[in-house]
Amino acid sequence: DMESIAAAATPKIQEFDAQGLSNLCWALGCSKVAHRSLYKEVGPMVVSRGCRSYSAQQVANICWSYASVALLHRPLFEDAARFATLSPGDFRAEEISALVWSMAMLGLPSAGLVSSAKALVGASAREAANLAWAAAVMGEHHEDLLSEAAKLLEAEGEAAQDLHLGQWYLAYLAYAQEAKSSGGAAFSEPWLHRSRKAATRRATTQRAGSSRLHSSVSEEVRRVCGPNELVIDELLVEQCIAVDIALPKLRLVIEVDGPVHFACDVESEVLSLLGPSQLKRRLLSRLGWQVLSVDWRDWDVLDRPGRRRLLEHLLQR
Repeated sequence: DMESIAAAATPKIQEFDAQGLSNLCWALGCSKVAHRSLYKEVGPMVVSRGCRSYSAQQVANICWSYASVALLHRPLFEDAARFATLSPGDFRAEEISALVWSMAMLGLPSAGLVSSAKALVGASAREAANLAWAAAVMGEHHEDLLSEAAKLLEAEGEAAQDLHLGQWYLAYLAYAQEAKSSGGAAFSEPWLHRSRKAATRRATTQRAGSSRLHSSVSEEVRRVCGPNELVIDELLVEQCIAVDIALPKLRLVIEVDGPVHFACDVESEVLSLLGPSQLKRRLLSRLGWQVLSVDWRDWDVLDRPGRRRLLEHLLQR
């Protein structure tokens, strides 16, 4: 299995050439194997050799692998971003898209990559949607990027996947809320309707099934708020943003942050909120919702009275 392969490869990692290392990381990312010991070795090794000693595809694969398992090595991503910014001609659309997507997933800033990549020469609809979404996560909004991604997705017709249509719509929503001026790009209502429906289907799928943590927090919220306060689990805001616990009359959302919401720095082991969660909270705030959060590290160490006090403090009750 991949865990055993990763364990066996870790002490021999210095023996891997660039292609071998890229292949190994890609396989681990595909298998969602977050072998921290190995990833703790890979980043410094790549940085010490210099990203420019790797091909653009190898660098993109290695960074994509880190993002796929929610692990972070900041010097690696900083070096990769410099490589792509200084040598954009070395990167094809799929490689720059993968690199920017990886940085967005881990909640990293774009380091100028979005501006240098937005021409999308030779990009597929998937790559364009990934890039538009990643730019939105990073707080960068480019009308021409949104327009080009929409054209590529529309050209795919019925073959366009909900994932990519939904990504585009979230990018558009962020653009509309954070950047759009009266002279901004206009998109047809049929196109917006189609992409919004895809985003709704994606959000509905993602919210299926509450975790034990979510159920525990939700039950305690109801006790604290009492029978007169409406509390809804997994509400869809704007038909496309699934929130954990909502108190609609108060325009208040409680996000239940379990381990899957965080990236872990392989060197410091510090956790940081993943990019998708950052985007969600920005959008909810723009849409007039107050966003509170309950972190599993706080919740799990408390007894019931402690959990009640935590929620009373959050809700100021």
